[in-house]
Amino acid sequence: MPASPPLYPASFRTHHKRQAQRAMRRPVEVPEHAGPHVKLFFTEMRRQMVRYQDVEDATAVRRATLKAWRRKNSPSLVNLQAAFSLLGYDYVPVPALEILPAELAGDLTALAEPPPN
Repeated sequence: MPASPPLYPASFRTHHKRQAQRAMRRPVEVPEHAGPHVKLFFTEMRRQMVRYQDVEDATAVRRATLKAWRRKNSPSLVNLQAAFSLLGYDYVPVPALEILPAELAGDLTALAEPPPN
C-alpha cells in the first residue's frame, strides 16, 4: 500500500502567532522587597503571561506606574483593584479572625486545618 501524503503541509502551525510571541517574551520580574499584594500581582502577571502593555491598555494604569511598584512606589487601592481585575482577581478586605464571632472563627479555623490521615 502506498504511503499517504501528509495531512498538513510542513509550513502548517497549530499555534497562533501571538502564542509564539508570548513564549519568546522575557517573563515579568517579581520584586523581592515589595509587599505581598504586589508580589502576588507580578507573580500572576508572569504566570498568565500578561504584558505591561496589556495591563495599561485594559486598566489605564500606566506602564511606568506598574514598573514603579516593583521598587519605588506602593500602588493605590484603585490601581491595584483595576490591575487585579484584569488577572481575574477581586481585591477585597477580609476581616481578621479576632473580630469575627467565635462560632464563625472556629468553623473557619476547622476548614483551614488539613484533614487527619
